[in-house]
Amino acid sequence: MTKQQALFDMFRSVFAKSPFLSGAFLFFITLLVYYPATQAGFVWDDIIFIAEDPLITDPNGLKKIWLEPGGGGWNYWPLTRSLFWMQHEMWGLAPQGYHWVNLLFHAINVGIFWLALRSFQIRGAWWCAALFALHPLFVSTAAWAVELKNTFSNCFYLLALWSYLHADRSRQHRWYILAFLLFAAALLSKSSTVMLPAILIVCRLWFCSSWNRWEVLKLVPFFGLSLVSAAISLGFESKYVEDHISGFPASFGERLLIAGHVPFFYLEKFLTPHSYAVIYPKWSISTETISQYMPLFSWLIIGSICLWKYFLWQKHLPWQKKPRMQNNLSGQNNLLGQKQPLGQSWQVPSVANQESFMLWGRPIGLGLAGFLISLFPVLGFFNVAGFTITYVWLHLSYLPSLPLVILVVQIGYWVRDQLQKQLPQALIRLPGIAGGVILISLGVLTWHQAGLYFDEETLWTDTIQKGSTSWLPYHNLALVIQEEDPQRSVELLTQSLELNPNRAATYYNRGGAYLDTEDYLSAAKDLTQAIKLDPEEALYYNNRAIAWGKLQEFERSIHDYSRAIEIEPTNATFWNNRANAFFQQGNYLFAIPDYTEAMKLDSNLWPSYKNRATAYLNSGHYESAIDDVNFYLEYRPNDPGSFEIRGAARLKLKQFDRAIQDFTTLLKLRPKYEKALLSVAAATYQEGVRYVEKGQYDKAFENFDRALTWNPFLISAYSARAFLHFEISKNSELACKDWQTACDLAGHCWNLEKYQQAGICPHINQEPDGNPSNPNHPNN
Repeated sequence: MTKQQALFDMFRSVFAKSPFLSGAFLFFITLLVYYPATQAGFVWDDIIFIAEDPLITDPNGLKKIWLEPGGGGWNYWPLTRSLFWMQHEMWGLAPQGYHWVNLLFHAINVGIFWLALRSFQIRGAWWCAALFALHPLFVSTAAWAVELKNTFSNCFYLLALWSYLHADRSRQHRWYILAFLLFAAALLSKSSTVMLPAILIVCRLWFCSSWNRWEVLKLVPFFGLSLVSAAISLGFESKYVEDHISGFPASFGERLLIAGHVPFFYLEKFLTPHSYAVIYPKWSISTETISQYMPLFSWLIIGSICLWKYFLWQKHLPWQKKPRMQNNLSGQNNLLGQKQPLGQSWQVPSVANQESFMLWGRPIGLGLAGFLISLFPVLGFFNVAGFTITYVWLHLSYLPSLPLVILVVQIGYWVRDQLQKQLPQALIRLPGIAGGVILISLGVLTWHQAGLYFDEETLWTDTIQKGSTSWLPYHNLALVIQEEDPQRSVELLTQSLELNPNRAATYYNRGGAYLDTEDYLSAAKDLTQAIKLDPEEALYYNNRAIAWGKLQEFERSIHDYSRAIEIEPTNATFWNNRANAFFQQGNYLFAIPDYTEAMKLDSNLWPSYKNRATAYLNSGHYESAIDDVNFYLEYRPNDPGSFEIRGAARLKLKQFDRAIQDFTTLLKLRPKYEKALLSVAAATYQEGVRYVEKGQYDKAFENFDRALTWNPFLISAYSARAFLHFEISKNSELACKDWQTACDLAGHCWNLEKYQQAGICPHINQEPDGNPSNPNHPNN
């Protein structure tokens, strides 16, 4: 024996004798190959069902999750949602935490799977668990945060299965009760576990074939619970289906054809682990095409052969002469060629040439049966929400593939046994080495596949590069990049429409992309097409109204907003948008009640107070404008526009001192803002006029001086100050200087004769040249 062989045997012996090391190694390699997924963000459904689920983000949502189901479009899976809620309480919306929890549950499932198989002496239990841990088919579950509902529910599912079989073997009823409770927990985590009672029958047929009334009766509660859960689940799904019924096959014949195709798809993906995509296109189903019946006929033929071989095998077993249970103290071989555990166990009589009967008649038949039974809820007979997009999803194979894992490993062991009979002693370990190479290769593929879930752009780009003919990856990638590259988004949405030309939402999204590229006419055309396909979607009218508004087609814009309001009268955004359209049209009296309604429907629309204040200002409701600005400034205390609106309103109300304060604050926030300079100058001048009327000439002089500091081209201030210099201070020289400046700025001297008779600048005897000194500034 070589040193390498000795070392290999030593490691194998250590792991074989130490379950702890074997389990720890399984746990470690599972976390290792999936590590890239723990660095990923949220993708696709993660955002919808975690980040945007109001019950998960609600601090008081835990009670509502159990008592008010259905929020956020979910099925009734309160245990899973509760776990998401607890995670949100612990680390908010940091995606890494959610990915780690999901991955840990996948690793836990691997461990439970291994321990359960080991406890029942299934041959190659560790290899089964390793294949489950490393196969890239399961990446779509373990690397997708929202699919915690898969890993979490399967944890309870596997424990329930294990507990039931242990109760059946040990005759200890407490394990039976535990199995029932665990099954209930699995259903409350995800309803796809409803097929457990049927799988329990398959497992009993795997281990033993004897049945009596008690064996049937104790499965009745499990089937009852399963039926209740299925009814609840279908009730929730129907709410979604009502709005998307066009995405489902029309006839039972079409559903049968789909049911024939689906298992072959998952079987192929399990046996050929490469080029996985997150989405696959729908098949074109036609009951008039003979070739489409072949998958269904193939399953019928396979099933018939397996049943024939199974019953042929069973015919040779004298079950009627054997008790169902007995103390097996001899440790005789079971069907899988291993020792039965000591103590009470299933009794499997030995028969002549047993191997030839059990090789594929029993394990292949029961393995495929377990696979098909687990897939039954998603074979196409029921309207599942995901069928609106595609008939197959890789994450749906997480649970159904476990029987395939066991079956493949058992066949692998049989092949190894046959080879070892013929291989020389030097090559006896070759099958084991080949198995190790396969697991390493699968681990590398899983590492790469897990990295594709890093973000949505990576995920959808990879799907497109793999030649996907589904409309969805083009559509979703377009939405991801729309903000940074709207033109590329338009191109991707165009490709999506080529693959699915009758989808209203895609026209709507391309219309939004056209809005971002400022191609408003194309946006209006796309949104018109979306409305033709779905005339009851309010958002389509809303966005087309935006496009019309950009094209200055305000009547059309207001008409579309009104239609959107008819469809969704409680949508505050639509009221607010129509108010903005009225505002742009200059129809302030119609804008005001729309703003009021919008703010009544949504208290968070506080920015609309500023818009309504402007509408009040322009329609002459100055006090109301000031009230709205005051409210708005509570949220945005340093908003320059608010001070400008309030200053203008106060100026109209002749609250000159307050107007000056507002315009002065505005200038602090926006230095050298020309309009503010003119406004504060006008307010200061008006305040000076008021002081003149009150006889407070010193203050009047101060205000006129300050007004000219703000606006050195304010003609009325020069004229008023000239009058004060002449009448009050009796300073004809200064009066004449201000009067001359006013004349120069205006380009002419008005009331020249009157002023000369009053003794102001008597030497001015002709009009200026008629050209104002600064024609760019208004003459006030």
